[in-house]
Amino acid sequence: MRSRADRRLTAERALRGIAFAAMAVLAWRLSIGQPSADRTHVTSGSLDSALVRWSASAPKWATIDADTIPGSRQRDWLVALRRTGTTITWSASDSSGGAVTVEQGPLTGSLHRVTALAVAGHDVVLSDDLGTIDTARTGPDGIASWRASPIGQARVALGQANAASAARDSLIVRPVLVIGQAGWESRFVVTALEEDGWSVMARLTVAPGALVRQGPAVRIDTAELSAVVVLDSNSTVDASELSRFVREGGGIVASGAGANHPAVRALVALRPAPFRFQRDAAQISQYPVSFEASPGAIGALLGPAPREGLSARTFGLRAGSVALERRGDATVVLARRVESGRVIVVGYDDTWRLRMVPASESAPEAHRAWWSSLVAGAVYVRPVPRDAAPVDEAPLASTISALGPPSALGGPVPDMPLPWDAVLAAGAAASLLAQWLSRRMRGVA
Repeated sequence: MRSRADRRLTAERALRGIAFAAMAVLAWRLSIGQPSADRTHVTSGSLDSALVRWSASAPKWATIDADTIPGSRQRDWLVALRRTGTTITWSASDSSGGAVTVEQGPLTGSLHRVTALAVAGHDVVLSDDLGTIDTARTGPDGIASWRASPIGQARVALGQANAASAARDSLIVRPVLVIGQAGWESRFVVTALEEDGWSVMARLTVAPGALVRQGPAVRIDTAELSAVVVLDSNSTVDASELSRFVREGGGIVASGAGANHPAVRALVALRPAPFRFQRDAAQISQYPVSFEASPGAIGALLGPAPREGLSARTFGLRAGSVALERRGDATVVLARRVESGRVIVVGYDDTWRLRMVPASESAPEAHRAWWSSLVAGAVYVRPVPRDAAPVDEAPLASTISALGPPSALGGPVPDMPLPWDAVLAAGAAASLLAQWLSRRMRGVA
């Protein structure tokens, strides 16, 4: 039977053999140039040079630890590498993300609407090819918006990330026809629209059977008009012609007494008078919208919300209608889609007073902007695509779509490959140390 000393001596020889074998394998790996790890780690400053290097010899997988979100060119390069078998993980110290869009204005030469999405309470800078345009702070919903005409691309600096966008379409807008009685309301509606750049035709009644026209006589058709503004309830309008115009994509804005025009009521199913004591439930269901008179608040014309001082018709909504503006719980401006077109019904009477009271230099501008926005929401326009250069409207969303979520936000992180060189070196050292301790305990070391 072997003694305890013999067993210890055999163990020491085995440990010595393991150490020599590990060192031999380690020396062989080093002699053939075996890399010590299969993971390559780069930062923002070295990413471009790393991409060039990886194109010649791609690593098994790569980790990008960036200061900001990779740009569109870098993303495309990384996607191409991933398709060759390289596993890509990424993170960014500034991953606030964000996006920017540019919406074409309704008129040639009109201001575009630029909208940026970022972190709430974040400072954002809007610029174009000529330089900085404006700065703004996002609201509690994380949105900042401008009315501007960027030259080239609109860029928004979001921390260390930059989003860029450009208007994608040009719009063909035809004239707007205003129908009503000759008076202050018709005059200033036409004036407001013309001042904002709309091409306006008018058909105004001055006496029974007597019309005054601005511009040539036109058919109510989408080939000639973009929208029709109806300002009174008595003008002669072919209801079938108006109905066909809307259903083919045209827009109608009926304001004041125009909301009670029979042709408009037929389109939006507007109830012609309030039913305070309704006995027939079926009669209610056939009128999705009803209206009642609402006097304006005394002194409100001189306040910060002058439209509150106007007499108005308020509407009770039913299915299929959307409230655009309210007075208390009642709707004053509503919209309804009719097949391909839109109908906007405005309950305010005598909106021209907004231009005169309060006696403010900005009152005409506010009246003009309000009327232009109503018409812009209803007009029939035909977009013509532009030849626009590629833009990076949402850097964070595009990067997540291309490469997956960043590891800092819980994205999948591949298992680290086993560092064989370190394992071999550690095994050799541990074996030699164990052998030395054993010999020391026997008193021969």
